Amino acid sequence: MTVLPRLEQSLTDAIRKEHTETRRAPRRRRGRRLAIALAATLAVSATALAATQPWTSLDDAVNHGARPPAPDESLPVLGGPGTDSLAQYRGRVVILSFFASWCSPCKEQLPLFDTASRALSADGTGTALLVNWQDDPRAARDFVASQGLTMPVLTDDHGLLARDYDVQALPETFVIDPQGRVVAISRQQATQQFLDDAIARAEQPASEHN
Repeated sequence: MTVLPRLEQSLTDAIRKEHTETRRAPRRRRGRRLAIALAATLAVSATALAATQPWTSLDDAVNHGARPPAPDESLPVLGGPGTDSLAQYRGRVVILSFFASWCSPCKEQLPLFDTASRALSADGTGTALLVNWQDDPRAARDFVASQGLTMPVLTDDHGLLARDYDVQALPETFVIDPQGRVVAISRQQATQQFLDDAIARAEQPASEHN
């Protein structure tokens, strides 16, 4: 029997038991006893259900070796028409990185992303996707133009995608496999070793328990 059926059965048994006992109690106390029993049983059931979850965040899931679904939002293309999203790259590895023009570490890691993006794009297996966040739009456009980037760049003006990835400080980078699942996270300036390891892992099929 799986967890949810067991919890449902436990809740049903507890309510039946309390109902039987409260029939012997004065009528004015029966409703209150049943309400207290129901609330207590629900609280225990919720705690037990929460305990069955092996993680509470993207970082926790990845640290457990799992591949949680990558959050996605349709975002405007920086300095251009239209929108773009992770869904457009399903079937390919994606290096998703949040950046801003004022962020020095963001600028320092761009050559790594550009090289990786060119290599992945050359054989059609993936791309890097930059997301501008907490930045002045004009400064962001000038910054991207000055870097001569070939990878797509989006803008998260309202912080919707950044919120879903729990982005707190820049730069932060997420490597996503062809099935749209997060396989690696860097909450700091990304290194060549991080990218090499993460891309290799994303290109491998996930194990059955993920």
